[in-house]
Amino acid sequence: MRGPLNVLYGGFYKDKRRKDTNMTTQATPKQIDYIRILVTERYTPEEQAKYMEFLDAGVLEMGRASEIINHLKTLPKINRTAYQAPAENGVTVGLYRTADGTAYKVKRAVYGSGHLYACPWDEASQGFGEKEPGAIRKIRANDRMSIEEAGQYGLAMSACAHCGRALTDEESIARGLGPICAGKY
Repeated sequence: MRGPLNVLYGGFYKDKRRKDTNMTTQATPKQIDYIRILVTERYTPEEQAKYMEFLDAGVLEMGRASEIINHLKTLPKINRTAYQAPAENGVTVGLYRTADGTAYKVKRAVYGSGHLYACPWDEASQGFGEKEPGAIRKIRANDRMSIEEAGQYGLAMSACAHCGRALTDEESIARGLGPICAGKY
């Protein structure tokens, strides 16, 4: 039978009067995982790094984890569509040709992550195809096409090679890029 001094804790009865029955314990893996989710929803990747380091250190106690969870739940979620993720390896939106000769159009995800992805050139349709998983990791900043080379794809597509809009100005049609997009090369 338990007395008033005993407490059910973690499936065991512990006596509050004993010094060896310390009630502070490490945060549970579920708490840590939930904090990670909340941090990724509420902070940009740059801000997340310091929080993830703290979580990886394994020094968080259960009570403090609960306080952090309650605090994070009060913060607003960041707008992922407005947040522009940093370019990876210096790659930005534009046209690239990799070392193997494949042409890619690099785009930024508008909905969701805001990360970059790449679509390969499709000879059959004379346009850039669907997203190719993992292709963005093959592309390097120095693979970016020159304005003349990018314009050749615009001529083949009969549209701006960068943004895909229809070209109406004769100079833009000859260049294969619109005036705004040409300034990006």
